[in-house]
Amino acid sequence: MNLQDFFAGLHLDSSGVLARFGNNEALLEKFLKRFPSDPNWPLLEKAVKEKNFEDANIAAHTLKGLCLNLGLTSLAELFQSICLDARQKDGTLLEQDFALAEQEYQDIVAQISLL
Repeated sequence: MNLQDFFAGLHLDSSGVLARFGNNEALLEKFLKRFPSDPNWPLLEKAVKEKNFEDANIAAHTLKGLCLNLGLTSLAELFQSICLDARQKDGTLLEQDFALAEQEYQDIVAQISLL
């Protein structure tokens, strides 16, 4: 799978993110392949399970920025919702939004593995 297929399969626009990477597809692919090993995902999982709102907010905020830089806008929006839930200390919404983010995250990681 190439980058165009990757982004098209996720219904995302690759043009903006590719421009941020100087139109260097190899560099973008390198950073996308690093995404699944980012330590903030397990930190977020742990924080949500423990209802640690502060740590959930920090991890989700970091992941949101990473996703925006990589052009993963749909996942970034879910992390934004998690940030808001954590700031409002709403455990129910936090768990619901995390479940949505987890599904999207797993789908994206699976697609990245095909690059």
